[in-house]
Amino acid sequence: AVSNVGSSSGNINMNFTNQAVYYVPALTGNVSANIQNFNVATGTISSVTMWLVQGSTAYTVSNCYINGTVRSINWQGGSQPAGNANKQDIVILTILNNATPVVLGQLVTFG
Repeated sequence: AVSNVGSSSGNINMNFTNQAVYYVPALTGNVSANIQNFNVATGTISSVTMWLVQGSTAYTVSNCYINGTVRSINWQGGSQPAGNANKQDIVILTILNNATPVVLGQLVTFG
C-alpha cells in the first residue's frame, strides 16, 4: 500500500511497520526521511520508497533519520542528486541493517 503524505517539506514521518512507499504529490521544499519503528533483524536489507512529485522548483531528500538517529545517505554515483523540475522522482533508500544501519540512496526520474 502507498501512504499519501500530501503537501510536504521538512520531515516526512514514515512508520516502517505500516508502509514502505510514501507518495508526496506536492513537494514544497527539501525533505528528510524520518523512518520510525524500524525494528528489523541485524543482517537484513530493507527499503523505503518515496514518490516525489516536483513542481517548477525541484527539491530533494536531504537527510535520513532511523528511529531518531541521523544516518548519512550514500548516494549512487557518490553525490546527492538534485530533484527534477516538473517531473516525478522516485527515491529509494536501501537500508543494510548491520550493527549500525547503512543507507544507500538512488533517485530515478520519470516524465
